[in-house]
Amino acid sequence: MTVVLFSGIIFTFILFSEIGLASPEGIVSAWFWPVTAGLALITAVLYFIALKSWSKKYEGLIRAKFEELLEEERCKILLRHITSR
Repeated sequence: MTVVLFSGIIFTFILFSEIGLASPEGIVSAWFWPVTAGLALITAVLYFIALKSWSKKYEGLIRAKFEELLEEERCKILLRHITSR
């Protein structure tokens, strides 16, 4: 999803910034892991919100399509029943 892609872009920026590998000391700074954990948490929350949003948005569409297919099957069964007499 877009949330994970955007998070990957931000992580790449963090990794190569002064917090990450471009630290003046030559090692990652003390903020690297807390920022990475925070980014992972934010990504998980936004991913969950996006998933719920898509679920609500397409639930009606899937239900309508299911009912349409169910009605087609009922018509086929009825037609078979009528023609078999």
